[in-house]
Amino acid sequence: MPRTRAPQTPDGPADNLTAPATELARQTHPATADAPRPYHHGQLRTAALEAARQVVRHQGHGAVAMRELAQGLGVAPSALYRHFAHRTALLLNLADAVHAELLAQLQALVQAEADPQRALRHAAHQFLAFAQAEPGLLRMVYDDGLMNAPDAQAALPALQATHALLLELTLRAWPQLGPAGARLRLIAYWSTLFGYAMVRSQHLLQPYMHAGLADADMAAAVVAAAMGETAVD
Repeated sequence: MPRTRAPQTPDGPADNLTAPATELARQTHPATADAPRPYHHGQLRTAALEAARQVVRHQGHGAVAMRELAQGLGVAPSALYRHFAHRTALLLNLADAVHAELLAQLQALVQAEADPQRALRHAAHQFLAFAQAEPGLLRMVYDDGLMNAPDAQAALPALQATHALLLELTLRAWPQLGPAGARLRLIAYWSTLFGYAMVRSQHLLQPYMHAGLADADMAAAVVAAAMGETAVD
């Protein structure tokens, strides 16, 4: 089977900083490509989150149900409720785990790339690679009902830490913008990337819209727009 090519950026291949989509899935979610591991005593919380991740990947987060998860793990539903007060709590915990994995990748990228604009460019490709590899997880972690749940802000510290790191990079990349301008710039950056990722994950980009266009070229155009650059040649 041919290997997936790493996304190209205007700065050259992103091999060292942005994993190809399939490789990213293996690095970020090493257990998701295999069958769920059997539950071991004392590890129910971890096993439940991994089982829920599998359901989200293959069926969507709407299919996650506490009773079915418990049955699959061979425990009573009440055992799950000792770890998660309700289904939303379980999904929030899973979302935070995914955000923490993405944050760790972003932190590693920032350590490897001193230039903030280049770091933001590579981070954009990194996010699009995740979105391509894990569309089910993408839709879950940014589900509007989940994001706006009463306890979501406290339950998603990794997402807030990611925003803080991206804002720091934006301030360093364009210091002339000032704090308020950098926040606006980051909103434009994020909205561009997220919008494209969701369009692709929901198959809204029709064949007549992208006929003859390579995925890498479309990603490069979107990243250029997110970076506030002019039209791509």
